[in-house]
Amino acid sequence: MIIILVLLMLSFQGESSINVKLRKQYMKAAKYSNLKLTRSIQETDLMNDVYYFSGNFSIGTPPKEFRLYIDTGSSYLWVEKKGCGICASFDAQYNPSASSTYSDSDYKVESYYVDGSGYSGDLSKDIVKIGDDYEALSYFVVATWDDGFASQNADIDGLIGFAFKEISDGYSTFMDSLKSAGIIKNRIFGLYLNDLDETDNMEGYPSSNLEIGGYDLDTYSTTGKILVTIPVTLDGFWGSDLIDTYIDGAKIGSKRNVIFDSGTTLTYAQNDDYYSIIDYMQNSDYNCEVRTDQTLYCTCEDIDAMPYVSFKYNGIELKLDPSNMWKKSTTNECYMYLYNSEDDYWLLGGTFLSRYYTIHNMETMEISFAPAVMASTVAPSPSSRGAYLAITLSVLVFSF
Repeated sequence: MIIILVLLMLSFQGESSINVKLRKQYMKAAKYSNLKLTRSIQETDLMNDVYYFSGNFSIGTPPKEFRLYIDTGSSYLWVEKKGCGICASFDAQYNPSASSTYSDSDYKVESYYVDGSGYSGDLSKDIVKIGDDYEALSYFVVATWDDGFASQNADIDGLIGFAFKEISDGYSTFMDSLKSAGIIKNRIFGLYLNDLDETDNMEGYPSSNLEIGGYDLDTYSTTGKILVTIPVTLDGFWGSDLIDTYIDGAKIGSKRNVIFDSGTTLTYAQNDDYYSIIDYMQNSDYNCEVRTDQTLYCTCEDIDAMPYVSFKYNGIELKLDPSNMWKKSTTNECYMYLYNSEDDYWLLGGTFLSRYYTIHNMETMEISFAPAVMASTVAPSPSSRGAYLAITLSVLVFSF
C-alpha cells in the first residue's frame, strides 16, 4: 500500500502543470470598518500591515485580466460587475456584455465571511484563463454587491477559491473545470508562500508560487521529500479531524478539527485548546498573567526560546514557530500572538503555512507537507481580513 501511494505521488510530480507566480501584498487593517476585535493590544496592532497572496487570471472573450486573492478556504471565484454602485469598486470589473462567451446560470449567490464582510451576485459562466495558453469554461460569480473590501486597502480585483465544491453550492470549481477541459490530468496543486517581500533580497529564495496540476518538491522544499500526508476529512475544506495538538510537547487535544487556509494570516486555536494553553503558561516559569485587555503577557528575553504549539498526525510533528506565536511588548516581556477561534476548530493561516510546501490533492483527498525553503518567520499583525477572509459563513453551521 505504501509503495502504491509513493508511485502515485511521483506520477503527479512528473506531469504537465501550470505555474502561477504569486505576489505578496499588504493591506491596512486599521481602515476596515467592520472589525470585531475587542482586545486593546489587537487594536494597537491594527495600525500595522497584514499580507495576502494574489495571482493574475483573465476572464472573458476578449480576455480581461484580474488580480485575484488566492484562497484555499473557499471555492467560488468572484469579481465585481462593471458599474456596481454598492461594491468596493476594484480597479478591474467584469462587463458581461463585453464578453462573447459569457452566459448567465440563473442562480443567485450570497456569501459571507466570518469577519462580517461578504458579497452577492449572479452565478455565471465564461472562459477563465491563466496566461496565454491555459483556459477553461468555468463558473464564477459576477458580484452586484460586496462589503468590507475597501479598494484603497488591497490591490486585488476579486478572489479565487481552491477548496471543494461542497462549499460552492455543488457547482464545479475552477479546478474541476480545468480537469474537465483536459488542461490538467489531476486536481492537484502545490502552494509555496514565501514570507519575504518582493522588495527584500530574494536571492536564494524562489518567489511565491501556485502550481496547478502538479507540484515541485525539488524547488520549494529543503528536503525534496514529503514529511507527512494527512487525510482530508472535513467536508468542503482542506482540513482534518485526526490531528492531536500540543504546547511545548505537552498534549492538550486529541483528534481536533484543523483547517489549513491560505486566505488566513494568523493562527486561531480551538476554544478548549486555547484555554489549555493559557492555563499551561500561567502555571509555567514564565510569570504569565492575563491582564484587563484579556491578553496573556509573559516574561521573555528571547522569543525563540518561548513555548510553541505543534500538531501531530501519526506521530509526525508540524510546528508553529514561537516567532509566530509571541510578540515583544517591552524588552523583557512579550504577549501571546495566538487567538481563540471561539469554536470547535483550529484555523492555520499563512504564518503556519509559510513553513511548509503544501500539496493539495483533490483526487486522493489528502494534503501533504514538506519543509519549505524558508525566508522569514516574522509574525504579521492581526486583521479581520487577513485573519478570517477565507472561511465562509458555512463553517459556522458546518457540523464537524
